[in-house]
Amino acid sequence: LKKVNERQEKSKEVKSNVEAQTLPVESEKKEIYEEPEFPGGSAAIRKFLINNIRLSDSAKIVGGNVIVEFTIDSTGKVTNPVVLSPKIGHGMEEEVVRVIMLLPAWTPARKNGKSVFTTRKQSINFAGSEF
Repeated sequence: LKKVNERQEKSKEVKSNVEAQTLPVESEKKEIYEEPEFPGGSAAIRKFLINNIRLSDSAKIVGGNVIVEFTIDSTGKVTNPVVLSPKIGHGMEEEVVRVIMLLPAWTPARKNGKSVFTTRKQSINFAGSEF
């Protein structure tokens, strides 16, 4: 009964079980003069991911971290998502790739005033509901 009460209290405290962080790929950081930008910035991409990711019941329990790398082409379109993190299962990796492909166009990276392709990593942490 004590564990059930603790889980209920914990679930009341957690407003979202998704955390997201977009990172540049290190090798490109030195060459790009203007970084690509998601419409509305980092808060908007986090909100987009939270609103669009749908997890199975088993994935909600297990939790885990999925890191995906993707390309932002010279028009700002997201392409080529690849999961970099170890496989967790429960459909998490497939769901992250699906939602990454739904992202609206970014403002592309610019080098010497010209739009260029770039690569980004997105880390998405799913907090499990039971331990």
